[in-house]
Amino acid sequence: MTNYFRKIQKIGREEGLRGIWQRVLTKLGLFLRTGRLGDRPSRVDIAPPPLVTPRPLHLSIQRDAQFSVLVYGSGDKIFNCLYYLQEHLAQRHSIEVMVLWDGNPPPADLITIGGVQLLYSPHPLGELAAWNYLAKKARGRYIIFLDDRCQVTENYLDRLIPFLDRGCGVGGKIISEHSQLLSAGVVMAEQLSYFGDQDYPGEPCYNYVRPVEALPPMGFAISTNLFWRLEGLREEFSSAAYGMADFCYRLSQQKIPVIYQPKSQLIYRDGRLPQGNDRQLWQSLWGAPLPPFHSRKAIKNPTILVVDTLVPAHDRESGAFRLHQILLILLRQGYSVIFLPDYGHEQEPYTSELESLGIEVLYFTYQHYDWAERLQQRLNYIDLAWVCRPELVEKYSPILKQNPRIKLIYDTIDLHFLRLKREASLQNSNSSAWQTMQKREIECANKADITLVVTPTEQQILQDLTKAKIKVIPNIHPLFRGEIPSLESRSGLLFIGGYYHSPNVDAVLWLVEAIMPLIWQNLPQVTLTLLGSNPPEAVQNLAQDPRITVPGYVPDVSPYFLNHRLFVAPLRYGAGMKGKIGHSLSFGLPVVTTPIGAEGIGLTHNQNVVIAESPEEFAQAVLALYDQPDRWQYLSQQSHQFIQQYSPEAVAPTIVEMLAEFFPQMEQCQTIMA
Repeated sequence: MTNYFRKIQKIGREEGLRGIWQRVLTKLGLFLRTGRLGDRPSRVDIAPPPLVTPRPLHLSIQRDAQFSVLVYGSGDKIFNCLYYLQEHLAQRHSIEVMVLWDGNPPPADLITIGGVQLLYSPHPLGELAAWNYLAKKARGRYIIFLDDRCQVTENYLDRLIPFLDRGCGVGGKIISEHSQLLSAGVVMAEQLSYFGDQDYPGEPCYNYVRPVEALPPMGFAISTNLFWRLEGLREEFSSAAYGMADFCYRLSQQKIPVIYQPKSQLIYRDGRLPQGNDRQLWQSLWGAPLPPFHSRKAIKNPTILVVDTLVPAHDRESGAFRLHQILLILLRQGYSVIFLPDYGHEQEPYTSELESLGIEVLYFTYQHYDWAERLQQRLNYIDLAWVCRPELVEKYSPILKQNPRIKLIYDTIDLHFLRLKREASLQNSNSSAWQTMQKREIECANKADITLVVTPTEQQILQDLTKAKIKVIPNIHPLFRGEIPSLESRSGLLFIGGYYHSPNVDAVLWLVEAIMPLIWQNLPQVTLTLLGSNPPEAVQNLAQDPRITVPGYVPDVSPYFLNHRLFVAPLRYGAGMKGKIGHSLSFGLPVVTTPIGAEGIGLTHNQNVVIAESPEEFAQAVLALYDQPDRWQYLSQQSHQFIQQYSPEAVAPTIVEMLAEFFPQMEQCQTIMA
């Protein structure tokens, strides 16, 4: 508790009462969204399974194996290595296992293991020569390098396969039996070392997929044909680590990505990874030592920091879905992306989704809980900051400005003051909160190099208040590409929205209290489905009427948009482009909404949407469309065609053109992430 008081005092000194109040509101919003207030993370270790002693094993022989596992053996942990190959690979994939026992005769227990191709060299070959020898005999499409001290974990191979199928060399995170990180990639500077060696493996910089300069040999996987196209491993190296680093450099020379996949984890049961000392040979082949290393050195294009309150829960709210689509566009254009969630905590599955795309997510860990320190460590290689919401611009811009090279984009998400102003007007309130927010949003726009809004309407409103550069990046809606069911195969009315957002709660309460009774007078059996996360008790209680369903959060809402007849969105206040409207249009589901709901999208009444204002007008619009197949079909086709201008393919050029102002020399590079 003392720590919390100290934190509050620190915020008060640095940001004043407004900063404290903003934290209270943020925490309340987080609790409504996630059910958590967020405590300091504890250390989470991977507990390696016990070391396995010799026992009867039998690995099934695969004559047409897809994967050849090449094991260099010379020690007493070979049985452990083979046991976990059987447990985690042989039962899930088509593999052949080949062991070359180097030097001494193999143990008698090893000879009795079925399904293993055991080769013996009475004269020591060393790892590089042994792996080359095994690779020549491999029948699999892909080869994986191990030595007898390696222990694969569950799903190790599953996470590598997508990159192997794309023609990459790929390897995973290597962890010691004591839960310390041993390698998150190879560092080639003054001499070979391992990125993250002896650190906590849960740190963000070790947990996102990324291209690297080189990887250790243990757990490295590659196409067999590609391995021999580069003539295998150079055996003149005395060290396996230098030999594999040399191979990775030769891959890079051929424009073949070398990928670090942290979700594939390998346990190494022999202290630290061997490094070797082939520095002179390395320099004779590759020249002078490389400059100091950081984890993003293999990424050549600009780095963009994106900041929002939470990791985008793209299947729960419109703003998060838009931001998620923007992140995908940035990755496809070849930008390096870091995501900083102000909340600070991991949110699954969304954090892992971003990490698997190649985005570093700066969540808190037990040993790094200070966002300023974490951001400070990365300032030198951030080129642009894309910061969402006014409170986050106020919080992060001072530290970002410590590097004057960093450009700032302020993404409003929606104009908060406009939403607050409309809410006050609807409730006949004298609140001046909207005026305070308007001042803050103008100040943020003036700080930024570019300010983003989601509609031309908001662009004009803000442009009338400031001389800042304002651009429009709208909501983004991938189109449903399947067959759109006809009216006759559908029934009922649909609404969707995140209920922590007060305009959505107001809309459904008004819908049920003022509009549905008028509809039920004529169509008493029509049902209403209220989708969306975090429905409050007032919304849940609406399901007491058997014609109303409140499912809450649903991961895949596609079936609802394909089996309901109409989408209804009686929004009475709000701001920005309403994602729920675009979402419905992308499925070709006709929409009945209010002027607020249709605002800023460019929709035309009775052409691609039906707009109504009063309860009587809204009910009549629903009744006039509900049983009219021809009119329904017309609106469905027109709405689906209209929303194409907001597809990722249509919006991406706008983002590319905007960023070209900062990075005119930017060249779209090959990306294997998004």
